[in-house]
Amino acid sequence: MTWKLGAVYKPVHAGSLYASVGTSLRPPGTNLSLSTTTTNADNPGLDPQEATNFELGAKWDFAGGKLSTTAALFRSENKNVPTTDSVTGNVIQAVDQTVQGIELGVSGQVTENWILFGGVAVMDSEYSAPTTSAGGTNSGAELQWAPKVSGNVWSTYRLPFGLTVGGGARYMSTVARQTTTTPSATAPEMPSYWVLDAVVGYDVNRHLTLRLNVNNLADEAYSRSLNSNGGRYVPGAARSYLLTASVQF
Repeated sequence: MTWKLGAVYKPVHAGSLYASVGTSLRPPGTNLSLSTTTTNADNPGLDPQEATNFELGAKWDFAGGKLSTTAALFRSENKNVPTTDSVTGNVIQAVDQTVQGIELGVSGQVTENWILFGGVAVMDSEYSAPTTSAGGTNSGAELQWAPKVSGNVWSTYRLPFGLTVGGGARYMSTVARQTTTTPSATAPEMPSYWVLDAVVGYDVNRHLTLRLNVNNLADEAYSRSLNSNGGRYVPGAARSYLLTASVQF
């Protein structure tokens, strides 16, 4: 059984406070396959993974509701995570995963011509397993691919003569290649990175707008994702240009 519960309180018209908690289940076979083999994580004899999410936050509006800010504390717990016993080779469920942190955000119009969007998240992740079980030697390790800090910001400003300029940045801190307390000596983690973007737009008239986007302005080389064992990665997109024309009637 899964369930969700939430509550919202508005102390003033421009602000609200909220709290929520919810659960979810991920049964074996979620990937559209089942196997009765004891070495397979999709064995129907295994218990579902149980996730519980807690969140406590606030939303506050400024400038007559044109600019919104948010803040939230969160904690996610994932239990009954399957892992392979290093001795028997069978899949057992003695692992828990926990992620907790804080997230801040802002969006909307700072002024009539200035638009701002941004957010930052700070997270702490932990893998836990009994020392007597498979994977127990890694208890206390941070989770694979879970950045401690991530964030983005994007802003545009419209000038009086129809020109709009803007730009943004995306940041990702280092992430562990594997969930282990004994990481690889040569490449224990993927490096942090910044990706910068820019845009210039011009209103030719009330019907036609031209816009040039430059993505990954500094042509940063970074990892977009890793595979399950952390050995291979998918690189992020290189610098690219996009010119568009918008026509309104």
